[in-house]
Amino acid sequence: MSSKKTGYTHKSSKKYPLKQGKTYQYRIRGYNKKAKGNKKWGKYSSVKKVKVPKKPAAKPTEAPKPTAAPKPTTAPKPTAVPKPTAAPKPTATPIPKPTAIPKPTAIPKPTAIPQPTKPVQPAKPTATPIPKPTAVPQPTAIPKPVKVSSITLNQTSLTMTSKGQTASLTATVTPDNAANKNITWSSSNSSVVTVVDGTVTAVANGTADITATAADGSGVSAKCSVTVRVPNNVRNITLEGGKSKAIGPDIDDFDNIDFKQVAFDIKNENNSINILGLHATEYAAGVTVKGLIHGTAIIVAKYNGNVLLTYNITVTSDWKEYLGYASWKKTVESQIWTNSMALKDKLDAAQNYIKTHFKYKNGAPQYVYAYAEGIADCFTASDFFGDFAKDAGAQVKYVSTHTGNMYDYIADAVSDGGHVFNRVLLNGQWVNYDAQPPLS
Repeated sequence: MSSKKTGYTHKSSKKYPLKQGKTYQYRIRGYNKKAKGNKKWGKYSSVKKVKVPKKPAAKPTEAPKPTAAPKPTTAPKPTAVPKPTAAPKPTATPIPKPTAIPKPTAIPKPTAIPQPTKPVQPAKPTATPIPKPTAVPQPTAIPKPVKVSSITLNQTSLTMTSKGQTASLTATVTPDNAANKNITWSSSNSSVVTVVDGTVTAVANGTADITATAADGSGVSAKCSVTVRVPNNVRNITLEGGKSKAIGPDIDDFDNIDFKQVAFDIKNENNSINILGLHATEYAAGVTVKGLIHGTAIIVAKYNGNVLLTYNITVTSDWKEYLGYASWKKTVESQIWTNSMALKDKLDAAQNYIKTHFKYKNGAPQYVYAYAEGIADCFTASDFFGDFAKDAGAQVKYVSTHTGNMYDYIADAVSDGGHVFNRVLLNGQWVNYDAQPPLS
């Protein structure tokens, strides 16, 4: 641009087209074409931006609205003039319409060549539906069996004091509806105790556990601790004829039993000893024996059927006074009895002999001495009659009028106090016999 010009117009051309809405930037600088080198360009420099505006889209020409026709002014109605009779209008001569030129007849279309009939396809066979298999009903779920949850034993500890002693254990299973309530029993040491179906048997000294285990596989169990303490339960006793001794268990031997429940089994087949009486206290139980003639006897102390102690008694010599009494008794029996006599007749004869051959004396001496003196009281007479009855094979008891209790040994009846007499079992009934001589 020449310095003489103050404006510049950029026209759109094929080489430099201008586009609507675009912004173009122009830089204007001073330039001296006569100058040399870099001095041709002056310091003037200016940048201008020009945006080519978009042409607005032409709006469609609106159709002109029709002009509203003015309403005619209403003229005053004139007074009606009678209408003249109208002259008849001439009849209009009709103008004939030209005859229509007929349209050319349409050329008929050629008849369509008939198409061959397609063969009818046979219907496809209807597929027979395959029946679905009937569902097999699932079996009803079987409820799981109820397991044992606990076992309770009637005893959790036991002490056994004799070989062969037994005790019963009872197991209670819970819950009540457990499917399998069976119990398996076992011993931790069968050389000490054994167990069969809850019955425990002592074998030897020692300790062991008895276990009751549920048989349903639940693993539930219960234990009972067992102690077997068998004392040295065989005692050997030596006794001279005419001497007496009290024997039996005491608290030093057993500290956990009721001594009043101790019983004594006596085996005295050759009458080597005489039983003078039984006794029992809170601390001991015993029997008093007296040596009669040379020989042996066995006494067994038991508690609840179990052996506590066994006493082997040996009488080393004869008691001379007893031998004299035994000889006298045999002599009398041979005089008053015969082999054909009934038991009752023998007993009646013995009672009658005592009453008629002895005189009553209160405080008479012991029977082994009294027979020689011919005196007797109720105690001595009961001793005489008891020995006669035993020799006759009768079962005899000793009774005190003070208590009415029957005893195997006269010493026990004497201990009750009062008058003592005998009872003998005849034909299933106990019959009283009182051989005391009449009072003088």
